[in-house]
Amino acid sequence: EEDIAELKRQEIPATFVVCPNSNLFIEKKIPDIELFMRQELPIAIGTDGLSSNSCLSILDEMKTISQHFRRIALETMLNWATLNGAKALGIDHNFGSFEKGKKPGINLIAHMDLQSMKLREESFVKRLA
Repeated sequence: EEDIAELKRQEIPATFVVCPNSNLFIEKKIPDIELFMRQELPIAIGTDGLSSNSCLSILDEMKTISQHFRRIALETMLNWATLNGAKALGIDHNFGSFEKGKKPGINLIAHMDLQSMKLREESFVKRLA
């Protein structure tokens, strides 16, 4: 919290990119994502790299977040995975959301619990466009 307060005090623009599967591999724990949320920090989801992750799947990262933070809504994680990720990479003028002039890809998350809007272990992504 002290580090976050210092970033805010210095008005340093930052997006906190969380890579929970890499954190589990390296440190055997996950960052306090809810702390970032309480501090109203911009969050994006990443995968780190294959040296600290078994695959480069944003959906797998979202599943891990869901398992450890059950109160974080799928809608919130989708925003982190799309628009916030594009903003963190500086490509949000073309990608990350459906807006006139943008060219986002379209993915379908299959085999999820549509009643509770939760991911399942068997959920997977199918690229549509």
